[in-house]
Amino acid sequence: MQYKEGIKSWLNNRKITDEVIVKFAIKYDDRITIPICDENGNFIYNKYRRNPLIDPKGPKYWYDKGGNALLYGAEFIKDEKVVVITEGELDALVLWSHNIPAVSSTGGAMTFKEEWAELLKDKQVYICYDNDKAGCSGAVRTLTMVPHAKVILLPTIGDLKDITEYYGIGGDLRNLMESAKHYTSYELVEKDKNARKGEMRSTLFHNEWMEWWDSEHIQNEQIKKPIESKKGDDEVQRAKNVPIENIIEVNREHKALCLWHNEKNPSLHVYDDNHAFCFVCSKRADVIDIAREKFKLGFLDAVDYLNKS
Repeated sequence: MQYKEGIKSWLNNRKITDEVIVKFAIKYDDRITIPICDENGNFIYNKYRRNPLIDPKGPKYWYDKGGNALLYGAEFIKDEKVVVITEGELDALVLWSHNIPAVSSTGGAMTFKEEWAELLKDKQVYICYDNDKAGCSGAVRTLTMVPHAKVILLPTIGDLKDITEYYGIGGDLRNLMESAKHYTSYELVEKDKNARKGEMRSTLFHNEWMEWWDSEHIQNEQIKKPIESKKGDDEVQRAKNVPIENIIEVNREHKALCLWHNEKNPSLHVYDDNHAFCFVCSKRADVIDIAREKFKLGFLDAVDYLNKS
């Protein structure tokens, strides 16, 4: 009990308000106890954070026996329109303290589960993980399961690492939300990376995204290249320049019905650089892919069709 007021001050200094401490039933004595509930608010287990006021010994976090990764804060987001996915519970509590709904996997950056995406499908979602390799890698992994999310990249200021430290220097995540981006194609990520390099800002996330892309798509590219080589580069490029709107119907919101799964509401977003991305099945496609799928053509025939259209 001797540490109770000190730990409470530590939480407050990390910009976590008393109201949020009560809302999430956080307890503190010789350690911090974080109750973990499911999306219906049913208590499942406790997660513990060691006493921040004494010399660190042993693990920083631990769980009740049998604890597994759950989506922290999920019980409070049902009626929220905007949600931020953070890397840790304390970062989520900081955002709730500033009236920004947030969730986090209780297992860390690399443990987001695909079934949690269902809880977020109708919301405007942002991903904001720690400013290090593990955080960037985890953000890329989470983005593959929540492809409609925008990514918030924390500023590169000294050793600033996470949301809590960002608020500690007077930051407000709402300002970063305005510049958050969808990362749905290699070209977009590469363009943003080059721009950030020119401004001497971190490109760690971009490097992780591009490494993931290469690992996921290298096999497909190896299969496609021999086929593409049978057509001249000029022919292929000319085909790729045919507007997607010439092949499928695109509405005023730049959306179309996805060709790769059955749907009644358009989820295939068509971008200005003439590629498309489906926010339901995560399909990325250029106009050649779309022509192939719509008309059931091989690559060579699709190129010929587009060049004649």
